[in-house]
Amino acid sequence: MIRRLWSTLNSKRLAALLRGEPADERVRRSATGCRNRNLRVAWSGYVADRGLLVLTVLWLGWRLKRHAMIAARPDVLYEPGVGLARLVFPSFPSAPVYYGLFALTAVALLVCFLRPRLVAARAVLAVGVVLIILPEFGYGKVEHINHLFLAAHVYAVFLPVRRPARSNSDLAAQAEATHWYQAGLLFIYTMAGLWKFFDLTIRYAVKGGMTWLNPDAMVITSITSLRGYDFPLIIPRYVAAIKEVIPLGYVMLAFLFAAAFLAAFRRPYLLIVLPAIAAFHLMNIVVLYVLFASTIAVALVLFLPYDRFVPAIQRQLDPFRHTRFRGRGAQAQYRRRYANGDEDVFRGFYAYREHLRDRSWLMAAPLYYPGLAWITTRVLRRWDFARAPAASE
Repeated sequence: MIRRLWSTLNSKRLAALLRGEPADERVRRSATGCRNRNLRVAWSGYVADRGLLVLTVLWLGWRLKRHAMIAARPDVLYEPGVGLARLVFPSFPSAPVYYGLFALTAVALLVCFLRPRLVAARAVLAVGVVLIILPEFGYGKVEHINHLFLAAHVYAVFLPVRRPARSNSDLAAQAEATHWYQAGLLFIYTMAGLWKFFDLTIRYAVKGGMTWLNPDAMVITSITSLRGYDFPLIIPRYVAAIKEVIPLGYVMLAFLFAAAFLAAFRRPYLLIVLPAIAAFHLMNIVVLYVLFASTIAVALVLFLPYDRFVPAIQRQLDPFRHTRFRGRGAQAQYRRRYANGDEDVFRGFYAYREHLRDRSWLMAAPLYYPGLAWITTRVLRRWDFARAPAASE
């Protein structure tokens, strides 16, 4: 069963579906084109992992400061807020236990810097960062701003991180692992987008009540969320003055997030998903005073397409010799020839998208939204069919 699942995940049809490219003659990538693509992904994943480890150094420093503050509180106030904390730390951990755990995690982090592929060190680091934060959940507040950071470490246990390999087969395996690693993390935001649609549907069809499409929803949520806090409502009051901001932003983010996990395979779409993630968390900061600034930093480190602006990566790619675009409609064709003579060929909608992608990822990014290729391909075919009689006359 596991072998069948793995073969399905590696099937050409599924890979084409996830990348938004058909597995037929409309997209034909050469060996050089595939190597360039895999090299970009593998290097971006490697640099992102280095960045995650650097962020972990800062995170551990902040946890030390937080622990010193929490340790000064009376033990009688400690009550584990999550199930894992009740199992591991039913009472507040003593200094030797906590600092011993901290030291073990720090050693694992150092080993991961030196040997990023060592699974044992990755596992110790992942378990360590999860356990270190648990005592902070024992005083009536369970934070949810570290979820992406913690998930990144847990998933990294299964990611074969190292400098990109030289052989094409190993490089392809590294790139595929990076795709699924990022997809798993971005699926967190896909669930957030789908939840919004589900929430709206249930409220309208079943139980009724106020939704985020109500212009007053932001004010009500702010008052409810801040009822036990000593924060003022000054900033939300300014935002509430523009009634359309929250409902429109809610619908837009729901559409963008629903397909967020596909950005791991359709990498230009990251240029839309990343700003959407930042906007989503900034909206929570402004409206609810939930300080998601660290989550924005983690998302940028993990998902930035480093191959687009790091010269050291770009120098390793096989350069184009020339490109050629001809035809129009469904008959359009885009050819990209490399210095070694290999050639990529794209036809129809994919010719337009790849041509635009080579000029600007940002301009091509919207064309990677799921379903758009299917719709546009049929529009181009109908357009060609409508032009055919006119051309014959």
